[in-house]
Amino acid sequence: MEAAGSGFFYERGDCYTYACVTKYLLIAAGIQCEIIDKISNGPDDLHYWNVVNIGGEWLHVDTVPEALNVLLMSDEKMIEYNDNYNTHPVDREKYTYWN
Repeated sequence: MEAAGSGFFYERGDCYTYACVTKYLLIAAGIQCEIIDKISNGPDDLHYWNVVNIGGEWLHVDTVPEALNVLLMSDEKMIEYNDNYNTHPVDREKYTYWN
C-alpha cells in the first residue's frame, strides 16, 4: 500500500493513489473493498477505481475528483454509464466479484 501512504503524506496523487487510499480507509472501517482497473489502450490510458461490498452487493466507487458521478454504482448501472461515456470499460472475466 505504498501508493496509499504517498497519498496520505503528500495529499495528492493519480487515480491509483486515490483507489489505494480509498481501499485502505474502507478496509480500516471494516468494509470489503477491491481495486479495479479499466481495459486500457496503452500506458497513457490507465485508470483505477474501487468496488465495495455493501450488503452483499459489489458497487463501483471512483474517488478521483473528475469522476465523482461514479459513486456506489451497481454493475448494471456502470455498464450503462460506460456504454454512454466509455470511461470505465472492465474485463469482467478478470474479476470474480460479479460471479
